[in-house]
Amino acid sequence: MTGNKKPIKERITFARFPSDAGSGRPALYSQMFIEDIHSGILGYDLREQGEKRRIRVEGDGPAAAAATSLCASLARGYVHGGNVVESAVEAVALHLAWFGEALYEICNAGTKQASLESLLPFHIFRLPGAFVQWVPAQDRVWAKGRRYTVLPDRLAWVVQLPKGMGAPRSHKRLLARLTAVSASAPEFWNRDMSEGIFTPEFPFGDYNRMRTAYIARLTRSWGWNRRDSSHTYNTEFFFFYRGLQFRRSQARLRNHIVEEINRLLTRLGVKARLQPEGYPSPTEIGELMDRVRLGELNYVEAFRLSA
Repeated sequence: MTGNKKPIKERITFARFPSDAGSGRPALYSQMFIEDIHSGILGYDLREQGEKRRIRVEGDGPAAAAATSLCASLARGYVHGGNVVESAVEAVALHLAWFGEALYEICNAGTKQASLESLLPFHIFRLPGAFVQWVPAQDRVWAKGRRYTVLPDRLAWVVQLPKGMGAPRSHKRLLARLTAVSASAPEFWNRDMSEGIFTPEFPFGDYNRMRTAYIARLTRSWGWNRRDSSHTYNTEFFFFYRGLQFRRSQARLRNHIVEEINRLLTRLGVKARLQPEGYPSPTEIGELMDRVRLGELNYVEAFRLSA
């Protein structure tokens, strides 16, 4: 490095704290919901045509290399079929599924080595012009005595869920409710069992039916079908139609993440752009849903075409 260049800044924030281990651990339905949002964000290539799906990097050599390098920092330790850009989209989707937002520190800003480092959204406070990361008291020895860090807005990149799919607070509330309803029986029944009291007349059938309806209502904006194809409490049409709605939500999320990365590239002065190819758009999936509802298309076929 020459003497007239500014030194490259090290990371300001901490990625996580030892005391956060196990924080926010999900239960059955919250875990399934998180997994399903993330695992299908790039679709399922089940169509016979076998179209080549990819997210292409548009730009000249140096710009495309800079964009790919930035995506590699997002996808660190997480690779989707060896494709760096797709892995970056999946990595952001995983953060959004867990927390409703994804927060990153932009390191080495203004250099060719610019990269992104994720922050878990614990102990983070927003102030005008900056984020403050508070170091828990029990972790300050580990953090070499630091009580807090300050991340200026210019070095922060924040991605939230698309409009209408839940703000961070409401998404966390949804996950908390899915966790609460994951118990196999009501709290009072489990408490009685732990005390040796058995109530054989408890109506588990009614409990499971009401729980199924409650989960369907909680996740109605996403269209999650709970992976339940048994049709015990719903119809086959309901399962597939909700599945189409969920895939439309995933397509919206995928496009939103790509657009947010493109905005970041523009912000960093990188003249490159990500362009998805071969993926069904939210509009196309919505049209399939309309045709199914009108009886013009078999819902099994629509489900295959939306993959």
